Amino acid sequence: MRRQHRPYGRFSLKKYCGPSLTPAQHQPNRETSNVPARYMLEESAVDADQQQRTAQQHDDTVIQITYVETLECVKSSIIEQIAQQQVSSSENTDKLNIGICDGDNLQKNTKLVKPTKHSKGKMLKKLRNTAKANMYRQVIVYLCMAPALCSLLMVPVVQYVLLYTSAITGLCVLWLSIGWFIAYYRMPSVKLSSKGKAVLITGCDSGFGYKLALKLDCEGYQVFAGCLFPDGEGARQLRNSASNRLHIIGLDVTKDEDFTSARSFVQQHLNGNVLWAVVANAGIFEFKEFEWFTSDEISRTLDVNVLGVCRTALTFLPLLRDARGRLVIVSSYAGRLTPSWHSVYSMSKHALIALADGLRKELYKFDVGVVTIEPFYFRTAILPLSDVICERFQRQQGSEMKALYSDEYVRTEAYSQIAFMDLRARDNAYEVVDTMATAISVQYPQSNYRVDGFCNWALCQLFLHVPPILVDWADYLAHARWSRGINDKLIRRQSAYERLFGRFPIPDDSTLEKNTH
Repeated sequence: MRRQHRPYGRFSLKKYCGPSLTPAQHQPNRETSNVPARYMLEESAVDADQQQRTAQQHDDTVIQITYVETLECVKSSIIEQIAQQQVSSSENTDKLNIGICDGDNLQKNTKLVKPTKHSKGKMLKKLRNTAKANMYRQVIVYLCMAPALCSLLMVPVVQYVLLYTSAITGLCVLWLSIGWFIAYYRMPSVKLSSKGKAVLITGCDSGFGYKLALKLDCEGYQVFAGCLFPDGEGARQLRNSASNRLHIIGLDVTKDEDFTSARSFVQQHLNGNVLWAVVANAGIFEFKEFEWFTSDEISRTLDVNVLGVCRTALTFLPLLRDARGRLVIVSSYAGRLTPSWHSVYSMSKHALIALADGLRKELYKFDVGVVTIEPFYFRTAILPLSDVICERFQRQQGSEMKALYSDEYVRTEAYSQIAFMDLRARDNAYEVVDTMATAISVQYPQSNYRVDGFCNWALCQLFLHVPPILVDWADYLAHARWSRGINDKLIRRQSAYERLFGRFPIPDDSTLEKNTH
């Protein structure tokens, strides 16, 4: 029957060499001297009486040497005496097996042949190390209990500290965000003087560019108005309406030679002023299904809307860098969202936003700002007409495409798309013009300005953050819904707007002819 031992406490030295004897009666047994001596270090808490009763049940001799828990109580003389007795009682033994028992496990680690003084010293060293390890274990346990108790006592205090710290930090971040939003978006910025500053604008034949040139001329800027047709109606009206500070430049954004001559003209006519801002406003809007585009039309759209802005920036960036001015790029909401029939146009506007974001980081070290203007639909000359789309489709597409897309589909879908844009479009184009002038004149302009109105802004924010499948479904329901029939012909179903509001009736030939005239 194996004894149960405590992990820490007293230990005993046990020898199995004959009949059971008490420690006082122990004498070397000469009859059993051929049995190898084995010493085991074993924990015990049994007193003398219990030890004597246990010795009667087992045929072994127990020599118990009780130590206190400190190393100082280990009596090396007693251990040496016992070792000498065992060595003398095993003169005919070739080997003396010595093992150390830790708990219940007996490990035979060392075998000594003909024990010598060195082997006895090694055994004593092991005993001392074992006692020291037991003492260290108890000390470590007691030392670890103190911080553990302190930690338990500090839990409520730490909890309240963390709670109040997180609450205060959250409130500070909230109020700082609100203050930054008010200061950056709602409070008017410092407006700089226009004295000694010049501005170059592309696409001034009509639309936003035309109105911006007149506004900046009235504010005292020297204006270089780039027109595709310098002798056209728009350029002529600019000359008649503006002061002598406004200069008309013939500028086709698809031609590098026009930019070379425009830069030379600007440098010659600055007259001591600096080129403070360049507004890349020129652009075209090709509005139809992607399959109806030709490669030349796609190239032209990208050449005007994207490469034209790149040519503008590359040509006038040295002058902007000298003046520490700013580059204003007119993009669109289509650069954030891509409705149907806007594939090519949205692709070009997405590219402009990416270009502006990259240039803003690269030109920051030169104190040159880059600002994007993102207007919503406005009623300008850039918006197409449904009859123009139908006419181009009939003139440009082949028989295969005409067989797939019927005349009814082209008329109704073009009418539905343009009616939807006209429904959401805004009338006051000066909202965009004033925003462009603000980006030019304030000391700290925003990175991008969105001119849309609250309802359009909320709708676009919703579409930007919902899953794309919901956006596709809403676009499908908003316009005239078409699906493929049994004979591979497109079959039209009534749209959601038609069912709810009746806003988009199907035009007939007479309506189309009336709109054409």
